[in-house]
Amino acid sequence: MRKPFARAGLFFTAALTVAFMAGCPGTDGDTPDGGDPQPTVEPDAEPEDGGVDEGRQLNQTCVVANDECAEGLTCFPNPLNPASGTCQTTCGTLNAAQDGIDVFDPNPCSGGDVCQAVINLEATSDADVISGIVCLPQATQRDGACAPTVDGNGCSDSIDANVECQRAGDGFECKVACGADGSCPGDESCLGTGALDAEQGADGNFIECTDDSACTDPFACTDVSFNDGSTGRICATEVTTCGNAIDPITADELNDLFNGGTPGDDDLCTTFGGHDLCSEFFAEDSDGANICVDISGGQGLGVCIALCGAYDDMDVYDAAECPENFECTNKMGLDIGFGDTLDDGAGGDLTCEPANCTDGEPCPSECNDNDQYHCQTYGTGANATSICIRPLGTCEPAGDEPTDGGVETDAGTETDAGTETDAGTETDAGTETDAGTETDAGTETDAGTSDAGN
Repeated sequence: MRKPFARAGLFFTAALTVAFMAGCPGTDGDTPDGGDPQPTVEPDAEPEDGGVDEGRQLNQTCVVANDECAEGLTCFPNPLNPASGTCQTTCGTLNAAQDGIDVFDPNPCSGGDVCQAVINLEATSDADVISGIVCLPQATQRDGACAPTVDGNGCSDSIDANVECQRAGDGFECKVACGADGSCPGDESCLGTGALDAEQGADGNFIECTDDSACTDPFACTDVSFNDGSTGRICATEVTTCGNAIDPITADELNDLFNGGTPGDDDLCTTFGGHDLCSEFFAEDSDGANICVDISGGQGLGVCIALCGAYDDMDVYDAAECPENFECTNKMGLDIGFGDTLDDGAGGDLTCEPANCTDGEPCPSECNDNDQYHCQTYGTGANATSICIRPLGTCEPAGDEPTDGGVETDAGTETDAGTETDAGTETDAGTETDAGTETDAGTETDAGTSDAGN
């Protein structure tokens, strides 16, 4: 089953993650609070001598393929290990094709549990798209863990009337969706998450298109990349949610954080476990994107970076227009190693000698005669490394020295260094990460980037 995972185009991405560097704000390593307790797993019981084993009981562990739960119970898969699970109360049955609901009966559920037809987002065919129809507790905390379901009832409406179970980081969390008029609680704003929600036809498949006429409002014909490497155009719309709007950080502010500065309350965004989201910084028709880049070593805290310039598949530099009083420059890309590197032929990054280069200018003599790459040093002392890097562009306040990326649009050979951005640009200057955002419709955004660090 082919799933779109990224919007093609300049920088439409999900939350990205960069390497954690000395001096970066972080956490103590604990997973953020807010998750609801999972069903308690009771110790497996063996029948007494002479007794008959009638099957595993409620909340006992089970093997999904063995159908070993007692009558009235279903072996519900563990999302982290789908081959095993726990026995939960059955409240429905699948149809003969195993790709939809035949019976949905909430009556067996008690103790606050509700009947949930849980979606299997790792399904490889329509026949296993539903993990099970069982009685489960609803999540009751905003930004708490939840299970995506057919009816969207994984989260309790005690959180908010517009609560939804949405992808966050590597899991799903209860988020407050925007109202029909774009309204949100208090001073929060209706903000894009970077995820795509795909329109589906009567047959359950995505609607392919050449223009918006094939789509139903609010869906629009959108360029996407699929998880099998192919590309296409389907009817889709960006997923939005309510949150606190965080403006993009500047290169100087980011360097200050990396050098031990203390972030303010409005400086950090959350990739999961919260709802501090990057503001709608760019104009609606811009290809730029203000994205949350994790700087906490995967603990869910990041900074918003306004991406405005990258290289397409033909090595042509494509820049989006920044808002008034901002300019698209490569300053941050060079400062933190945010961009593409060249392969040294042994699976590493091509190193270079800065003394043979002009500071702030591309250095083809050190970078395989490629005039899109700079020789830049990252780290200090014994940890210092100089590598060839082709920086991405970010919006900086006007007055900082603007650049065009120092590129020639007809030069350069892109290497397979590791991770792809949405524009198809390879970005591996150090630590490679991957963040996916998937919706109940089966759409997923997938973007990764790397940072050489300071």
